Amino acid sequence: MVNCLVLEWEKVHHVLNGEQVNSIYLGGGTPSILPPGDIKRLIDVVGTRNSVRSNAEITLEVNPDDVSSDFLASVCEAGVNRLSIGIQSLNDESLRYMNRAHDSHMARQSLSMAQSTGFHRISVDLMFGLPHLTDLEWVDSLNEIANFGVSHISAYGLTLEPGTVWHRRVQQKKMSVPDEETSRTQYQLLMDFADQRGYRHYEVSNLALPGMESEHNSAYWKGTNYLGMGPSAHSYVDGVRWWNVSNNVRYMRSIRGGDLPQTSEVLTLANRHNEYVMTRLRMDTGIDLAEYNTLFGAYFGRDFRRSLQNINPDWVYSGDGRLILTREGRFYADGISASLFADDSTYPNPPKE
Repeated sequence: MVNCLVLEWEKVHHVLNGEQVNSIYLGGGTPSILPPGDIKRLIDVVGTRNSVRSNAEITLEVNPDDVSSDFLASVCEAGVNRLSIGIQSLNDESLRYMNRAHDSHMARQSLSMAQSTGFHRISVDLMFGLPHLTDLEWVDSLNEIANFGVSHISAYGLTLEPGTVWHRRVQQKKMSVPDEETSRTQYQLLMDFADQRGYRHYEVSNLALPGMESEHNSAYWKGTNYLGMGPSAHSYVDGVRWWNVSNNVRYMRSIRGGDLPQTSEVLTLANRHNEYVMTRLRMDTGIDLAEYNTLFGAYFGRDFRRSLQNINPDWVYSGDGRLILTREGRFYADGISASLFADDSTYPNPPKE
């Protein structure tokens, strides 16, 4: 797999047209099962074809049950300067419910090891709205994470996707999940925690101490070009998106055979409009209305303004030339964005001049 990732980079790096690489993210799946030597190889190969910024953000996703002090020291030496730890919860009942391989003790131990190894940029994934998770336990978990000196928190509410084990269990009444009111309350507690502990709630699901925002994820939200290598990986460059086949065997067979196992699409103007609205609204800086008008106003502006009038005024506000979600509105971010979307059938691409 590592050989194939290297081969893919050799085949696709040129589409960046010499752009400097500002961040590298080793994640999705479980890259922490790789030996540190392979992690170093993947980091180093990027610099063989593209200039990598001297202080580039280089993140490695790890599971608490995969890490040791020796491993963390080795990946730090390999160039990793930021960890994203998939803790999910400090509640053992919730972890068992999620079928996680680690328990709360291992989660705490991984944070201690990361700190003692010298990592200053540590991100933690947490979930709220879980069965067995009380409001008090949620707040206690957040404060404990902060007390470890964690600089970044990604917090997500439980969602039941059709076809998943959890969804089937709920349908079969073998388990129950908290209602929307519980999830909304725990999300409000998350925002209160951010204010009290000095975290900037810079994106709907992401909090960071000042200056510790995720540079890599922010690039996605700002529509910056990026390349992804590996099964299921997505890439986006200048309005074109492509993604690799998800099957590991098919991916490796294609790469070894000299082919790129990709499907691609050219984003329509409506697609680009909708992604712009969705990603910008999720950020605390919101939509820059002057920029919106420059990019899309001539074509979508009238219906955008009309749709905006139908949104609950408690959920959005305009200030300093920006459209920003309120605290209450953040919980409904996806629905608010969808109500402002343009439809391809109504808005085909305008004719080229």
